[in-house]
Amino acid sequence: MFPLKLKYSLASRGKQAIKFALGLLDIVTNGRIRANTPLGLVYHEVSDTPSEMSLDTKTYTSISSFQKQMGWIFKFYNVIDITELNTNYQRGDLVLSFDDGYRSFKNNALPLLRELEFPAICFINSSTINRQINASALVSFQSRFLRARTFWENSNPVHYLETIKYLDTLEIDDLESYQGEYLTWDDIQELNDDPLVKFGNHLQNHWYSPRLESAELTESIKLNEREAAHVVKLEKILAWPHGVSTKLLSGVASEAGMKIQMFGMKSIQVDKDTQVISRVDMNQGVSNYPIFRGSLLIARLKIHSKIKS
Repeated sequence: MFPLKLKYSLASRGKQAIKFALGLLDIVTNGRIRANTPLGLVYHEVSDTPSEMSLDTKTYTSISSFQKQMGWIFKFYNVIDITELNTNYQRGDLVLSFDDGYRSFKNNALPLLRELEFPAICFINSSTINRQINASALVSFQSRFLRARTFWENSNPVHYLETIKYLDTLEIDDLESYQGEYLTWDDIQELNDDPLVKFGNHLQNHWYSPRLESAELTESIKLNEREAAHVVKLEKILAWPHGVSTKLLSGVASEAGMKIQMFGMKSIQVDKDTQVISRVDMNQGVSNYPIFRGSLLIARLKIHSKIKS
């Protein structure tokens, strides 16, 4: 029997090999396969000293890797403002997005985006901007402590409230350190004046959406808007936490005014007036240009739930 870590390592290498091969195919075919599928690149923490949460979930991107990836995009692609997607989209256009409102967006990513004149959208949870605990960080932290599988389904209001009330001050401090540093309202107010930066809805906390009731989802969308309203007006764009939703909840989000919805693991049939964007996870694993191109092709083919890193 292989040790568990070795199994994960071998599986990861296999996935990277598949992405590399598909990337070569995408290069040879000049990106023509499913070419008209809108894609969004999703970043989380861009940092050389990422939080433990980002390390555990393998969602961080080092500054040097980010610079390298932006170089590929600058050379071969066009980055568009997500709010102009319906009117200006052309084959090969990409959207840049940053999830969760990490402060590294302002400190480490945005200086290069400004230099390249790349527009971007940052999806925030007002709860963490208000210095509360990220629901998914709580679940990840618990899994690490128990050395157990991470059940993202537990990122829901019931589990969150039941768990938080039993944590003491030191445990809260540990969790705050674990989840990393987020933007402040002052940061967001400053960035709101930048024409390259938009802000979108990521729910009021980082909930695993399929565990929400319809009314809970609507309230989370609206509460996020209300709590941000004193500083910024969120775009009517929703990036689903964990990239997942259901057909029912997507309809609920459309009724709540979300004109663009960004999915990760798999696309959901949505209302005809709702624009769908497939998201590509960007992190340290996107280490060379063929893997980058393979990640784009997988997203366009909508098979990335099976090969997701």
